[in-house]
Amino acid sequence: MATSFYILLFDAWAGILIIGIIIVTFGEIFSFPFSNAFAMGRAPKGQEGRYMALYTMSFSLAHIVSSKLGLEIIGHYGYSVNWFVMGSFGIAAMLFSVWLNKLLRAENK
Repeated sequence: MATSFYILLFDAWAGILIIGIIIVTFGEIFSFPFSNAFAMGRAPKGQEGRYMALYTMSFSLAHIVSSKLGLEIIGHYGYSVNWFVMGSFGIAAMLFSVWLNKLLRAENK
C-alpha cells in the first residue's frame, strides 16, 4: 500500500493513477483479511467480540484521522508532500509489523 502512495509522486502521466489504484487494491486485498484474523486470533476465549469492536473502532478512527491529516498536509504543503508522508507512514507500519512478528515468534518459543 505504501508503494501506491509513492508511485503517485510521478505525476507527469495521468495513467499513473490507474497503476496506483491497482497497487492499492492489491495491498488492501492482502492486508485486510490478515489484520482481521490477527485481531481475532489474539483475543482470549470469550472476548472475541470486544477485540473485534476495538479493531473496528480503531479502523474507523484511522479513516477519520488519515483524511484530516491528508487534507491538512495538502492544504499547507501540496499533494507531493502528502503522498510522501503517507507512503512513509506505510513503510513505518510495515517495519512495526516486522517487529511485532519477531515479538510474537519470541513469545511462542
